Amino acid sequence: MSKKDSKIHISHVSKEEGARQTQSGFAKQSQGNPAQDQLKIQVDELKDQLLRVSADFDNFRKRIDKERADMKRSAKIDILQRLLPMLENFERAVGCASNDEWAKGVCQLFGSFEKELQSCGLQRFKSLGEKFDSNKHEALLTKENPEKKDIVLEEFQPGWELDGTVIKAAKVKVGV
Repeated sequence: MSKKDSKIHISHVSKEEGARQTQSGFAKQSQGNPAQDQLKIQVDELKDQLLRVSADFDNFRKRIDKERADMKRSAKIDILQRLLPMLENFERAVGCASNDEWAKGVCQLFGSFEKELQSCGLQRFKSLGEKFDSNKHEALLTKENPEKKDIVLEEFQPGWELDGTVIKAAKVKVGV
């Protein structure tokens, strides 16, 4: 081969023309190659499948998080329902205590115990003078009182709620 024959000939083509030639070349290749078309379809299907699996996993994770929170709340309610009778008995004992040092210690102990339960979200709710609500109150007695019909007249035991949910109804006397 002579030097003349081995020279590379460069033709000058505008950018637009080059882009058209490239696009038409790709179009011709993809039209003429069914294997590439099949691979593109498979890639699209796999992408779709990946998106679906990813969404399913996100939903699964959210469901597990919700179930975990529900179980934690249920366990908390169960423990607090077991502790409430002790707290109420403790409160009655404090009410009967004399003024000696031991009684003051018991009162302080009761206060710290109640404060700790409140930090868990446990709250006593007000019943006296409120309208009777069967979701919050358990009527032990009724008293005829037309002026205070369906009003709580006396509270025998307090009602308790955890984060706004009643876990123990108040035992009350209601006007009828």
